[in-house]
Amino acid sequence: MSAAPLEKPERLPLLAVRDVVVFPHMALPLSVGREKSIRALDAAATQKRVFVVAQRQASIEDPQARDFFAVGVVAEIVQSIRMPDGTLKVFLQGLIRAKALEPRPDVSGGHWEAGLEYAPEPVPSGTETVALSRHAIEVFERYARLSRRVAIESLAPLAQIEDPSRLLDTIAAAAVTKAPERQALLELFDPRSRAKRLVALLNG
Repeated sequence: MSAAPLEKPERLPLLAVRDVVVFPHMALPLSVGREKSIRALDAAATQKRVFVVAQRQASIEDPQARDFFAVGVVAEIVQSIRMPDGTLKVFLQGLIRAKALEPRPDVSGGHWEAGLEYAPEPVPSGTETVALSRHAIEVFERYARLSRRVAIESLAPLAQIEDPSRLLDTIAAAAVTKAPERQALLELFDPRSRAKRLVALLNG
C-alpha cells in the first residue's frame, strides 16, 4: 500500500537552526532560545508545521534572508514545551524537502516566514530502485563496521524501507556528521544523484 501524499503548505514560519541539518523522516529534539525562533514556533503552533533551514554561518545571532540556505525541510512540531526560563524544548519530525522562496519577516516583524517550492523527486524504475537500495545498504553496512560512530543494530530496519529516497535520507542522517556534507545531500532532490554523493562520502 502506498503512503498518502504529504501535505505541501505554500508558506510557513521559518525556523533557522545552527550546525544542524534536518532530513525528511528524521526526528530531532531541539532547544530554542532566540526570540525570532520562539515566535516562529508560536506562529506555527496551530498547523503544527514549520520550515526548518540551516544557517550558512552558525555564529550569526540575528540572521537575515541571505544567511539561510535555500533548501530545508518542512517539519511537524510533535511536541513543544515552554521552559521556566522562556526557552522552548521542541521535538520535530522532518517530512519533506522544500526550497524557500524569498524569506521575509512576517507582517509583525517578529519572525521569518517563507513561500515554499517543492521540486519533484524523480522515481527510479523498479530495477533501479532495487539496485540503488541494495548498494546503499551494502556501503553503509561496511562503513558501520569500520567506523564506531554508527550502532550496528541501526542496520536491521533499513531493509524494511522500500522508498529509496527515504532509505538514503535515513542513512545520511545516521552516518554523515558534517553539516556542509549533510546540506549538500539535502539539496539533491534526485535519489540517484544523492545515492552517488552519499556512497562517495561513505567510501571516502
